[in-house]
Amino acid sequence: MPAYQLKQTGMYEETEEKSGKTEEKKEQLRKEIEEYTGAGSVYRRKLQRFMERHGIWSISELDYEWRLVFAGELHALAKPKYHSYYLKYFDHIKQYDMRKQGRPQVSRIPPRYPYEDRLLFLPYHPAQELVERLDTCPERPEWVWDFSKEAPGKMKRQIFDVLNYFLREDENGKLLREHLKGLWRFYRFCVEEQIEDIEQMAFDQNQKYRELEMEAGRPKAAGILDQCKKVLFLQAKDIHWDADVWYLERLSL
Repeated sequence: MPAYQLKQTGMYEETEEKSGKTEEKKEQLRKEIEEYTGAGSVYRRKLQRFMERHGIWSISELDYEWRLVFAGELHALAKPKYHSYYLKYFDHIKQYDMRKQGRPQVSRIPPRYPYEDRLLFLPYHPAQELVERLDTCPERPEWVWDFSKEAPGKMKRQIFDVLNYFLREDENGKLLREHLKGLWRFYRFCVEEQIEDIEQMAFDQNQKYRELEMEAGRPKAAGILDQCKKVLFLQAKDIHWDADVWYLERLSL
């Protein structure tokens, strides 16, 4: 057989092999998606096609970045009035996969949850038990926390710890929403000001944040600063006696 024919035969066999593997991946993905039989299963096929088109072969690979891509393509897949339903299905199937994997390792009391320098979308929080109540809530801006921003690592970890505290301790839904909105705005301020340590914020930094909230017509919202310091002090492994006066509550005095 001429060399060019051998080459073409080899290319054909290689293509056939790749095609076979792709079909196997599609079948495996279909089975994985069909395991979820909860709300929104009627939207399964479009999500499956989206994943196949982008070479996403496992639900575990879905993240907030892929969610944004999916949202961007929805205009060609469905009428606008159905977009929120498709996104909610995307979230539910991602959460189903996360909850199936089990809870992450949580160290000490009070608990410290796994932190990463990356964007955190609250419905995909690694500790799913903290965010289950958000399953039926409409999406909000304060669900998106970008911990990949160029900012001091200690401050970002402190914000993450306070965020988890609110998610864990706020039983009242309205109070939780207020805390999330206030903390979200305060985090943006900390990034802009490059705050190193919330507990050790300078007086002028404290005043600047309070004045900004006052000017925005949110005088009560400025209280999130005090709440952050309180939570951090009460949860600290090593007591920071110079941080504030929260040690009185910690010592039950």
